[in-house]
Amino acid sequence: MRSAGYTLIELLVVISIIGILSVVAFVNIKEFSSSQALKKAAGEVQSFLRLAQSNASSSTLCNGVGGVPWTVTINTNTVVITCNIDTPYKTLTLQSGITISPQFSVIYSALKGVPDSSVTITLDNGKGETKTVILTSGGAINVQ
Repeated sequence: MRSAGYTLIELLVVISIIGILSVVAFVNIKEFSSSQALKKAAGEVQSFLRLAQSNASSSTLCNGVGGVPWTVTINTNTVVITCNIDTPYKTLTLQSGITISPQFSVIYSALKGVPDSSVTITLDNGKGETKTVILTSGGAINVQ
C-alpha cells in the first residue's frame, strides 16, 4: 500500500530542474542588462551631442555670453560639454565596462549648430556588443 506524498527521488528531480532553469534565467538576465546598459549609453551620448548642438544654434547663454560655440569632448568613458570657457557645462560618466572610441572633440558653431567635423563613435561593453553613434557634417546624429 502506497501512502500519499512524493518520494525523495521525485523531490530531487523537481529541485534539480528548478535549479537548472534558475541558472539559465540568471545568465540571460545578466546578458540582457549588459545589452541594455550599452543601448542606454549610446542614447545618452546622442543626447549630449544634441544638447550641445541645440545650445549652439539657439544662442544659449554661457556665463552671460550668447552666440558662442559649444564643444563636446569624448574620452574613454566620459562625455563633457563646454562652451566658450574651460569649465564643463555638463558631464556624462558612462557605466563601468562601457568604453567609447575614438577620443575626440567636436565644436558646434554658434547660431548654425553645425559640427566642425563628422565622426563615427563606437561604444563597446567589453562583451562583443557595440553600438555606433554617427555624427554627420550636416549635424545629423544617429544611433545604430
